[in-house]
Amino acid sequence: MLATEREPYLLRGRRNSELTLPSLLPPEGTNAATNLYDPYQSVGSKGVNHLASKLMLALFPPNTPFFRLRLDEKVKAQAEQSGDPEALTDIET
Repeated sequence: MLATEREPYLLRGRRNSELTLPSLLPPEGTNAATNLYDPYQSVGSKGVNHLASKLMLALFPPNTPFFRLRLDEKVKAQAEQSGDPEALTDIET
């Protein structure tokens, strides 16, 4: 049952690996003595790197923080009451 459910994903992975690294997901029936086709091209790997960099720029734009720390007023008041001058250093509210 699990083999039939994962077969479409393996088939898709094998088709994609034919363009980049055929030894990553070799075709069924191959063994250690089988010579696999080496595509001698970098179109597939360049495409993957290009899409990964585009996704990275879309999710994490340059020169912008990807998260912001905000304190509750209660926590901020506790930090102020502690008397430590560095407790509230560089915290934006």
